[in-house]
Amino acid sequence: MYTATKTESEILKILNQNEPLEKQKIIEEICKIKIKDSAVTPKNIQNALEGCIAKGFAASADGGKFKITEEGKKQL
Repeated sequence: MYTATKTESEILKILNQNEPLEKQKIIEEICKIKIKDSAVTPKNIQNALEGCIAKGFAASADGGKFKITEEGKKQL
């Protein structure tokens, strides 16, 4: 069983409220939240999104968008 990292958790929170979203919109939303954390870059967010998908917390939806899965909701 996997657990979500901090950035993955932020992605899941956003997807839970606004699903489905495009990758760029997810990156923009996380950047708004994490603006004070200089370690968070768009590449870090992209990697976290890929981690969410690999762990089964998020999945591709129609039109290149992403949505939270039931497993992802358990992480919140």
